[in-house]
Amino acid sequence: AQGRSRISEIASSTGIPASNVKSYVDKLASLGIVERELPLNETSNKRAVYLLSDQMFRFWYKFVPQNIGLIQNDMAEMAYKRIEPHVSDYMGTVFELICRQYVYELARAGQLDVVPASVGRWWGTDNRTHTQEEIDLIVDDGEGTALFAECKWRNEPVGEDVLQKLVHRSELFRRQHKSYAIFSKRGFTQGCQEAAASRGDAKLISFAEMCERR
Repeated sequence: AQGRSRISEIASSTGIPASNVKSYVDKLASLGIVERELPLNETSNKRAVYLLSDQMFRFWYKFVPQNIGLIQNDMAEMAYKRIEPHVSDYMGTVFELICRQYVYELARAGQLDVVPASVGRWWGTDNRTHTQEEIDLIVDDGEGTALFAECKWRNEPVGEDVLQKLVHRSELFRRQHKSYAIFSKRGFTQGCQEAAASRGDAKLISFAEMCERR
């Protein structure tokens, strides 16, 4: 719940031997509370991370224990004032899941240009800069066509730089046909809209638009 997702990180944080942590995590996974995730289309277990798949558990253990005294003593409003500044960070991961569901909804309606044979996020090393990079969402048809997307839960419009970075990161993947999408809580700057329009292969989708579709 605090963002430690690798076995070594969990072991270091809890003081539990890594071999025992793996056993505990596997049991939590069998209960549907935790899930193991790999970068899209990767198979190496060395890159696996473990996430809380149950968002109720994730919210609870991220916010409630440190505020339990307030909650138990009928000061829930005060507890929420402490929690509220961190809700946007928490919602970042949730929004990625919502965007993934939205992509499948578009595909079912025949409104997605890519067949979602595999859908997920990717993280790894950019060999050009030797830096760690991440792409929030990739939709891959397994036949040379892919959609690359970023999901931004921010209280401000998304700028052109986000689209530029997404295109740059997509160059790490060899695909014959690429398209791009940015999902945003608060819409897009004029510059981002103009950049997307000039490309012709990028879509900008606001959270309000996603809600209207529902």
